[in-house]
Amino acid sequence: EEGSDIYHIPYFVQLSENINLKALEKSLNIIIDRHWVLKTFYVSTKDGSDYQFSSKNKLVISKNKVGNKNELLSNVKAKLSKPFDLVQEISMRADHFSILDEQYLLITWHHIAFDGWSISIFMNELAEIYEKICQKSEINLRELEISYADYAMWQKQFLTGESLKKLKLFWKQQLEGFETLHLATDFPRPTHFDYSGSDLQFVLDESLSLQLKQLAQRQETTLYTVLLSAFYLSL
Repeated sequence: EEGSDIYHIPYFVQLSENINLKALEKSLNIIIDRHWVLKTFYVSTKDGSDYQFSSKNKLVISKNKVGNKNELLSNVKAKLSKPFDLVQEISMRADHFSILDEQYLLITWHHIAFDGWSISIFMNELAEIYEKICQKSEINLRELEISYADYAMWQKQFLTGESLKKLKLFWKQQLEGFETLHLATDFPRPTHFDYSGSDLQFVLDESLSLQLKQLAQRQETTLYTVLLSAFYLSL
């Protein structure tokens, strides 16, 4: 999905009138320095190998003045749709918008370094750091036991030698005879996928629901897995 906004994670909020932007910017950079994965560049070499290195660049909050709410939303959408250049750009942006006496903040992360589970951790640390900076108090965040770099190294060490050979053999056997799924659709597929879809709601009667739950228990799995398996069989 190179060059698209599919993997962007947005966080858009209205700020209080007395927000300290300098303190906010400093707080964001402290978090980025604390979690190195947020300031990592991803570089591909000519031989096809990839490597990562940490940037020394600081995040700067981009400041934007807008005239009305329509212009605000238009600017926010434009910022969100701008792809990241992960070769020379960290995987996080921050944009400040001012409209009359209102202020807004848009934070955009790339999914390569961030996910839904990360948001609460990020916001809790941001609140604590920002408060300490505004109070001119010492910042005492709990030291991290491991970083994502540790996890990446463990994974790299695991995917070598005999372990890698076994995994490759397993998946070659699992995927033997693989065929591309061709479904009859109402409309032609677009050249650019945005992965937007619709929810289809339906109700299973009490008897069938009970049978499905019992099937999941017998197979020592979840109801979700049973229903997903049925969906795959249908496809």
